[in-house]
Amino acid sequence: MLLVAAAFFSAYTVAAKPLIEKHGGVTVMTYATLAGSLPVVALSLPAAGFVAWLVLGESYTWIKLGAAAVTLAGLALAQFGRRG
Repeated sequence: MLLVAAAFFSAYTVAAKPLIEKHGGVTVMTYATLAGSLPVVALSLPAAGFVAWLVLGESYTWIKLGAAAVTLAGLALAQFGRRG
């Protein structure tokens, strides 16, 4: 598994070199991380909730879901809100 991961990382590094030279490493890495994170989160989110329900007996009520939404909205506001 590690050998396969190393091979994919090597291929990514070689393929991304022209983009890194044109746009900079931080920009390319940001978009690559976003593009790779979205499918991982989408695939793991249902499984993480299922494990909490199965192992811990967690129940998801409207209050818990609403509190999670308010928390995420607060984080977004703190991160992206107007400054000053």
